[in-house]
Amino acid sequence: MKEILYEGYTIYVGENANENQELVVNGNPNDYWAHISGHPSAHAVICNPNSDRVHSKVIKRACCIIKSSNNKCKSIPKLQFDVCRISNINTTDTPGLVELIEQPKKITV
Repeated sequence: MKEILYEGYTIYVGENANENQELVVNGNPNDYWAHISGHPSAHAVICNPNSDRVHSKVIKRACCIIKSSNNKCKSIPKLQFDVCRISNINTTDTPGLVELIEQPKKITV
């Protein structure tokens, strides 16, 4: 699992399905989660200990980290990401596979 400090936030990025699952299970409800829309990819979690709104610059950085680690998607010029709080995610019996409770925010990077 990667751990990156950026603008005062800690961003965790899973490197396999089990780490992705661990990120969601262990994340706090107000932490932010990001994933490439419609493609298998790493999950990123932005720790949000104060439950504040996380600046879009931090969210985009997390998305860029995911994109750069995905060999199939990193060359796509405008790649869409799903972003939401962990409280809007349910885990499934399949490691790394989640169900979104509400429609996520879409961000293009």
